[in-house]
Amino acid sequence: MITSSTVYPYGTEEQYPSMSVDLAGGATVLSNTAHYYMECSNKGLCDRKTGECECFDGYDGAACQRASCPNSCSGHGTCESISDLASAEFGNIYALWDADVTMGCACDAGYNGADCSLRSCKYGVDPLYTDDTSARVTTTSVRIETSAASALSGTYALKFYDVFGEDYTTAPITASATAANQCTYAKAALEALPNNVVSQVTCASATAVNTNKGFDMEITFHSNPGELKQLEVDYHLDGNKATLGVSSGTMTVSTYQKGTTGEFVDYFATKCSGVETSVVTDGSSGWATDAKIGSLGYLGSLTTAEEKLLKTCLGDSDGDSTNNVDVYDWDYGYDVGSGDFLMGPFPHAIKTVPVTRASTYTEGEFHLVWYDPSATNKFRVSNLPTTSRAVSSHVYTTTGTVERLGLNDQHSGRNGKDQNNTITGYWPAAYTNKVYTNIDASCESGSSDLFNCLQKGDKLFIIDGCWGVTTSATTPFGGIVATGTCADESNANRGTGNLYTITKIYTQKATGITERHDSGSGRFTSGDFENRFIVEVDYNIGWATVLGDPDGSGTSTSGVVVLFKFSPSTTGNYEYVTQCANRGSCDGETGLCACFKGYTGDDCTTMSSLAI
Repeated sequence: MITSSTVYPYGTEEQYPSMSVDLAGGATVLSNTAHYYMECSNKGLCDRKTGECECFDGYDGAACQRASCPNSCSGHGTCESISDLASAEFGNIYALWDADVTMGCACDAGYNGADCSLRSCKYGVDPLYTDDTSARVTTTSVRIETSAASALSGTYALKFYDVFGEDYTTAPITASATAANQCTYAKAALEALPNNVVSQVTCASATAVNTNKGFDMEITFHSNPGELKQLEVDYHLDGNKATLGVSSGTMTVSTYQKGTTGEFVDYFATKCSGVETSVVTDGSSGWATDAKIGSLGYLGSLTTAEEKLLKTCLGDSDGDSTNNVDVYDWDYGYDVGSGDFLMGPFPHAIKTVPVTRASTYTEGEFHLVWYDPSATNKFRVSNLPTTSRAVSSHVYTTTGTVERLGLNDQHSGRNGKDQNNTITGYWPAAYTNKVYTNIDASCESGSSDLFNCLQKGDKLFIIDGCWGVTTSATTPFGGIVATGTCADESNANRGTGNLYTITKIYTQKATGITERHDSGSGRFTSGDFENRFIVEVDYNIGWATVLGDPDGSGTSTSGVVVLFKFSPSTTGNYEYVTQCANRGSCDGETGLCACFKGYTGDDCTTMSSLAI
């Protein structure tokens, strides 16, 4: 305690909350107070001979002013402040009072624990999980595009990140504008990485972009289950000097998700037995008079019996049992507006897995579904498959809920102009992981009128709503759209059914650019969009959007994609990608799996009677 001090006239003592009270008289309460300056920060003793602090265990620094890392991170990591740890995690910002005094270990790849003393074991897919379903692994597209034909030359490398976050860079890969042999070269380079880190890669034939203006190839990592960081392209293999270039024109290098992303947990683990269906493009009637508008489709080939079974499997989509219908105790998932059955705020979410699978890694895809009793094909789909559109598939459901983001009054009637309460997003261009929202949707700083909000770690569906462009055709979200002018419709099947994870959400300071709106043309042009409110997700998105006028005000003020937050349930999920594949235990000292009886292999994924 310090009293009668000219520096601390109220006195101080290290006992919360007494420190905030005037110790002289006890009547004055000091607001916004915490720990005052204390000798050795009150976390050590002063050696009067040397004037140095002898810190208590767990504290470090000349004045014992910061927490120390346990066991100095065991030699397998670095001791970092909480602000530095946040920055390393997708550039997030931590700026509270302990930003530079609370410390923690940033472990090297393959080590874990508070002091980085434990070895991690190899991840594998539970072999019993894939009996009748498929494991989702990461499929990433690499696109190198030039503005002039036959102008691309040089070399590039692919930087791959394993499930632990360790990065591996391939040997140089020769590029060609004709796209010939690109998959062969990329596959060989990835499988040649050390330590067999990538042992099985499939590369779809690289396709030429606009007749010899670069190439686009799709790479699937079959032997690397789990959530992987976005693949990167490195074309500066000689220091700062670019080793890949064009003889004329410009070049754009991108990676993006057209295919699926890997996962640890299956939130869609319940199979709807007895139901087989296909996701079909609606190009003749209903919501879409043009086959590509809104990426719309329906669940086809359903018998009456299968429709009944599907209703039972879908069940309650919004957590409110009072609005469930029929004997199936389920929700329609729609709203009624002007006689139309529109997609509601709580659509059903399903996963479709092909009945005939080429391998255990044949991808399952997510879709948002609602019921339209007025349509011939009543189960409507808001996003088409990434690759095939009419493959007979099993249906898997979830007990988690999907909710459209918006304001408190968004659940009132919707059609046309009433849609302005829905939170929408857009991208200035394709191949970016930044979603620009029309309002601040964050839980930390967003409006109190938000019906729901977003924060780091939330799961997000980003659906091409084809919504808000002024004309007469109706869309499932209640907006209006011109035939043939949807959001990058030729590429709208590039990952519109993926489930993304939010890595960062923030608001930029207002400037002349971030506040700029429509210039009066009725459509946004370059520089006219509002780009203050940003949500970053874990993967780049492979399709662009068109900005429009969803509220019918005559001014283009937001994008044409609709955002849905997925809230996983605490039940009905299955963690099928784990260390030792759920079929063994990990030895933290050696990093080796001790497989259970009947299983073998370095990740315990092989079933063998010889192992019993």
